[in-house]
Amino acid sequence: MTRRLFLGKIENLCTGWWNAHEGVAIPVLIFTSEGLAIMNKIVLTVCMTLALAASLEAGTLTGRILRENGTSLSATTITIQGIEVTTNQFGGYEVNLPDGSQELVVMVEGKTYRTDTLRIYSPQTKQNWRLNPASQRLEKIL
Repeated sequence: MTRRLFLGKIENLCTGWWNAHEGVAIPVLIFTSEGLAIMNKIVLTVCMTLALAASLEAGTLTGRILRENGTSLSATTITIQGIEVTTNQFGGYEVNLPDGSQELVVMVEGKTYRTDTLRIYSPQTKQNWRLNPASQRLEKIL
């Protein structure tokens, strides 16, 4: 036996009711043309938002960090944008960061160094740096 519980109209957009059949309640909505157009816009907006979120990728920032005297900052744990990374024997590093323009904050041996604005691109951006303890900056090596 099927029972129908009328839910009413929603501002001339749709009519709804519950069909109760053998203990299972099934919602039924009948949309007007205006309601259907609004639902299409909502579905399209959700799909576009999900597509945009999927397209925001992280790029990989790689390079080397040199000390002020030009020697490699080797086997040192550094923190770039809150992510801990250990440099290799040549001062090389690799960290995944979101695409876009960023001023990096890098912790090296307990000291904070900042960079000029750097544009991160997917899939990879390469940038070498030299520590400048006097200005507490990481200077780009071109």
